Amino acid sequence: VLNPIKWISVRRNEVGKTIPNPTAKQLSGESNAPMGIFIEDERQQRAGLFLKDVRYRVYGYFDFIPPEKREENISTSPEFWADQQEATEIVRMDETEAKYAAMFERRAKKGQCFHRPYLGCREFACYFRLVNPGEELERPIDETRDLGFMLYDMNFEDANDPTPQFFRAYMEKGVVKTDRREVEVRG
Repeated sequence: VLNPIKWISVRRNEVGKTIPNPTAKQLSGESNAPMGIFIEDERQQRAGLFLKDVRYRVYGYFDFIPPEKREENISTSPEFWADQQEATEIVRMDETEAKYAAMFERRAKKGQCFHRPYLGCREFACYFRLVNPGEELERPIDETRDLGFMLYDMNFEDANDPTPQFFRAYMEKGVVKTDRREVEVRG
């Protein structure tokens, strides 16, 4: 944690409902079957307490899983991806840990990412830059405190009912450890 911890209280208007799939009448354009929702009827106010002026230094790693040990992912939109024949014809021989490390470094240097990183809610995405080896690092704040339970991850083993996982966040001299090997994660 590089900046002192500051909080801001925010009240937001949200719509408490999603638009249902259109019916046959709606698709045919019948005037007595309107599509959409009236947000005035479905508005909800939510209050939240958020961190502001946040600056972190994040350390990360990845676990390389060789292709032969990877579980098969089932795509939610299989027509978008390669078909079975293409998948067997395009067996990559260059699947190495070094390939993925170089890919990460190349993209991180340019500020590129597949999903914008965030800590907490996706709507609070962050900007990042790669810290080069040998670069002088800014010191973390000199503060120690228990930050309580924080969202760690979502467990998607049951895709229809994902469950949150939490960990007890403790900051010691500006450092919050989040490595699953070092903190207890509860579902």
